Amino acid sequence: MATEQENSPLDTLTDHVRAALIAAAPGPSEVTDAAAQATYGFLFPALEGCEDEAAAAAAAAAGTLLATKKLSSAPIWHVSRGAAVGIMHAGFGRRLDLEPMLIAAVRRMMTEADGLGGDFGAAAQGAIEGSITAADELGLDPQDFAAITALAALEMSEELPEGALEKIQHLVNRRILGVDVRIPSRYTLELPS
Repeated sequence: MATEQENSPLDTLTDHVRAALIAAAPGPSEVTDAAAQATYGFLFPALEGCEDEAAAAAAAAAGTLLATKKLSSAPIWHVSRGAAVGIMHAGFGRRLDLEPMLIAAVRRMMTEADGLGGDFGAAAQGAIEGSITAADELGLDPQDFAAITALAALEMSEELPEGALEKIQHLVNRRILGVDVRIPSRYTLELPS
């Protein structure tokens, strides 16, 4: 007799965020806000007494990416941006260290995007933009959070298929939303003058 495996709390968090975003059925101009609200709405309460905030942030981020399979109006870029905003607001509201949460989230978003056959670069771009936006909203340094998110994306790209690192290097070696993204010199590209 087969027994059903129970979902872990993190699997449940992923499922709730995914279902909430699908149920919101956002139009193209509402995707980022809907993803932020779904992420924040389930992550904030899940963080209370949570033993692994980074894993919870990654689970919530996964939910937004998985919703893109059902929502044709939800591009990975916009969903990732909203997820980063929701994660930072939830973590800030709980007075948690945002860095490990963002690192885990961007890694998971890029992995999910790649697994869905989607653009992991769009997931990275959205996460960086979301971290800049949220940092600005929360009175934090956008450049610091752009750097944290960009470095996580670069490091994750080294685990993805060939050419991924170069793609992410091109993405982060420029200003994003008016912010100069600081990355370690080993990841900078020599751009033509």
